[in-house]
Amino acid sequence: GTLSLAFGRAFGGSTTVYTGTSLVAPHRVIEGWRVPGLEHDDVERRSLRYAEQNHVHPLPDEEINDNNRLFREGCRRAGYRADQFPVNVRGCRGASLCNLGCPNGAKQGTDRVQLPAAERQGVEVVTRAEVLRVEERGVVVRVSEPRPGERGGRSAWPCGDHRIQAGIVVAAGGAAEPSAVRRCCCDPASAPPCRDSVRGSRATRPSSSSVSTNGRSRTMSVTRRATSSTGPSRRGSCSRPACISRSSRRRT
Repeated sequence: GTLSLAFGRAFGGSTTVYTGTSLVAPHRVIEGWRVPGLEHDDVERRSLRYAEQNHVHPLPDEEINDNNRLFREGCRRAGYRADQFPVNVRGCRGASLCNLGCPNGAKQGTDRVQLPAAERQGVEVVTRAEVLRVEERGVVVRVSEPRPGERGGRSAWPCGDHRIQAGIVVAAGGAAEPSAVRRCCCDPASAPPCRDSVRGSRATRPSSSSVSTNGRSRTMSVTRRATSSTGPSRRGSCSRPACISRSSRRRT
């Protein structure tokens, strides 16, 4: 058989293009992963904190749209009980486009909650930046112009390749991360050089930094000093975190 997967590239990653369903992983699932040091109590505590931040709750009856109302009625007539999944929405208008990204900005995902909160604490958001490879204590990203027909504005960084110094790299996505890991595990001598290094520029590593990558939108939170391939060296804010996303900032 075949399995179809729908992907979207957006500011906020997979929290922008999913149903909004927000569940706590059961104990048996966490145990089945067999990840050393990962405890269900810790996962549950973090999940409940997210649920509070992102307004996770069952929808009241007046906000349930027609397709779900019909499904519930069909279950009732067939003798089954239908329960709701809690969702992270605020001001839902029943557009039924959750999987494609809410057109009304009602879904309270990373793009609506966590990233704006990070910006208020000093994080710089840089969009349209794709992870080319992960190096030792660093990441190379490429900032590009919008493609023809794409929505959203240009990146705050100039187009070109940027080397970002980082002490910690965290992979946080499941779909595209394997290819990124394969690229970073290849022989460095066979990898194409970052263009800023060809120019003779040099990036300075800050005293402490971290990078977290999301496989679908390739989002990273970093503390960096970076150099640009199309402009002067960017050395002005080595202690200021930055969030790098391949997609443009979504406006709703």
